[in-house]
Amino acid sequence: MSIHKVFKILPKRRSEFSLSGKNTSPILATKALQQTFNFSEKQELTKQVEVLIKQGFIKTSSKPFNSPVLFVKKKDGTMRMCVDYRILNNNTARNKFPLPDIDQLISRFGKAKVYSKLELTPGYYQVRIADEDVEKTAFSTDFGHYEWMVMPAGLTSAPATFQQMMDNVLPERIDRFVQVYLDDIFIYSEDVETHGKHVKEVLSTLRKHKLITKKSKCRFFYQEFRFLGQVVTPICIQTALEKIKKVKSWPTPNTIKEAQSFIGLTSYYRRFIKGHSKIANPIHKFMTKQIKWTSEQDEAFNQLKNALISSPTLVHPSWSGNCKFVLHTDACGVSLGYTLEQLDKTGK
Repeated sequence: MSIHKVFKILPKRRSEFSLSGKNTSPILATKALQQTFNFSEKQELTKQVEVLIKQGFIKTSSKPFNSPVLFVKKKDGTMRMCVDYRILNNNTARNKFPLPDIDQLISRFGKAKVYSKLELTPGYYQVRIADEDVEKTAFSTDFGHYEWMVMPAGLTSAPATFQQMMDNVLPERIDRFVQVYLDDIFIYSEDVETHGKHVKEVLSTLRKHKLITKKSKCRFFYQEFRFLGQVVTPICIQTALEKIKKVKSWPTPNTIKEAQSFIGLTSYYRRFIKGHSKIANPIHKFMTKQIKWTSEQDEAFNQLKNALISSPTLVHPSWSGNCKFVLHTDACGVSLGYTLEQLDKTGK
């Protein structure tokens, strides 16, 4: 089915996007200043707005609300139109529905041998804006004033609303043979025959709820898959090779901001690095105490780099009664830590 027809068939869902808040008056929203665009940017803006109108995702507006438009450069160098909703977001009640913990989500794949991954397209645009809140999404260009009929990126509760919708669509399947992270749907099974049934069941459910997948982004019957910088196989979880290469070429930080970026990356992979907090402590001192970068920070920096470059792996746990879990704890003057390990059948 063409994505151009999606909006026409979008059903009323339990998880329509709402913008209730403490103060979302038109006067507040019109305080936003419009960005100035050059000639080529104006042409691109006109083109993207025309496409959104044709798809039925936006319509002309006569309401007093207004938020500024800006461009974000994508990885391929093209520009994506976005709306700066910061003022509106600061005065909107947040949807508290939680996103899945990535480590916990990945741990669910333990016994699986076959995987498939589906991606909705475009995910957010498959969620309606509640009728009473459509006017609040209004934005202006040099050639018109528009409002969204579907949920755009940039609204404070968009991720939570989308996750809530997907959990409502696949409730009996999540944690059994499905995991969902926003617009990514992971199907996992212990054998090919069972996996075929699981895939058909999920696709049938998506069709029933009129949710559209992007064919080019879907992968079926794989023995490993990548997700947010990690590679999941039937045996273990690994750091993605491109992330290892990125760490390997990372230059020594010269500023606090550069140090924060490096620690942010290594912290994401902290469960692959034994003693991460203790090793990173000198760099945290540099970031918080305004001290100079010395050989102590250099040593910590190189130690963290080498820990990730070594391509560590985490083996999926066995839930049979023959393999016992062992908890190792450690503490020092700067950190507390623990490691949950599992002994194999030989006791190693």
